[in-house]
Amino acid sequence: MPRTRREAERAPATAGELKALRRWLRVAAVWATVATAVAGFALYVALEVREGEDEAVTTAERRIIRLGRTLDTRLDRFESRLRSVPRASDIKRLESRLERVETRAVAAEDDAQAAADRADRLERSLTRLRGQVEDADAAPSGGGADQPEP
Repeated sequence: MPRTRREAERAPATAGELKALRRWLRVAAVWATVATAVAGFALYVALEVREGEDEAVTTAERRIIRLGRTLDTRLDRFESRLRSVPRASDIKRLESRLERVETRAVAAEDDAQAAADRADRLERSLTRLRGQVEDADAAPSGGGADQPEP
C-alpha cells in the first residue's frame, strides 16, 4: 500500500477501483443520455410551441390585415360622406335664399289677400251696378235724362 498521497496517485489501479470507475462511467452515460433526451424533448416542445405561436401570429396578422382593410373601407365611406356635407358658406347662402323666399312668400300672401279684397269690392260693385241696370230696365222709359245720347 502506498504511504503518501502521491504514491497512491502513482500506484496502478486495482480491479475494484476499475469496477467502480466503470460503474460511475455507466451512471454518467445514463445521465448524459437522459439529459440528451430531455433536451431533445424540450427542443421538440419548443418547436411545436413556436409553430403554434407562428400559426397564432399568422392568424393574428391576417386578422389585423382584415381589420385594416375594413377600417380603410369605413374611412373611405366616411370621407365620401364628409365631402358631400355642405360647407358653412353653402349653408349661409341657402339660409339667405330661404329668407328671401320666405319674404317673397309673405309678400305674395299679402298681395293675394289684397287681390281677394279688391275682387270682393269689384264683385260688390258689379252686383250693385247690375242691380242699377235691372232697375233702369224695369223703370218706364220717359225719354228723360236716363237715356244715353246717340
